[in-house]
Amino acid sequence: MIPRNILVTGGFGYVGSRLTPHLLELGHRVRVLDAMLYTHAGMAALEKHPRFAEFRPRFELVEGDLRDPQTVERAVAGMDTVIHLAAISNDPTGDIDEVLTRQVNFDAVGMLLAMARPAGVQRFINASSSSVFGIKNDPDVTERLEPEPLTFYSKCKMLSEWLVTAANSAGFCTVTSGRPPSAATRHASDSTSRSTSSRRMPCASASSPCMAESSVVPTSASPTRSTSTRN
Repeated sequence: MIPRNILVTGGFGYVGSRLTPHLLELGHRVRVLDAMLYTHAGMAALEKHPRFAEFRPRFELVEGDLRDPQTVERAVAGMDTVIHLAAISNDPTGDIDEVLTRQVNFDAVGMLLAMARPAGVQRFINASSSSVFGIKNDPDVTERLEPEPLTFYSKCKMLSEWLVTAANSAGFCTVTSGRPPSAATRHASDSTSRSTSSRRMPCASASSPCMAESSVVPTSASPTRSTSTRN
């Protein structure tokens, strides 16, 4: 395995706090961009890792706001891979401040994409949400079903998927990888509904360094934006 220079946005959130040490264990250089909204517990936990002394030369924290251009420019510099986890992170929270939700979950994704490619990033992996499906009556909820977002949060997440897909080009492979908690199982009476995918999005050229699996591709439906004015 070739070590990568990986930026993890939201690297000390619910998923990021587990992904960050895992990437370091694999030998990658990891930079975390996180606003640390939920205290510095994630950083404290990493410092207690038995191999942290080994990780330290390969780890960097950029504490800042994903909406700030200078912070993002600093974060993407020298990276070849971005794993984008940072978000206002669920339906109820997204309804508290719709402006903030749009700024973080949609506007900032566009800026991150726009800054990542000129900085030399080759892979951009975006985490979306199973909320984009809305409420389904289908017995098996899969990635091939049409998104039907019901909340402001889920609409912004769906729209951000379109941004990520549109940015895919030669030398810049972009995927939306999974829609957490779409990899989890939901039990209802005697049936089990899953939303999982193992499809690979083809990149713009055979030479493009796209290795990301479990990608999802937005459907042909037109996105619907709310008219209303992290993790």
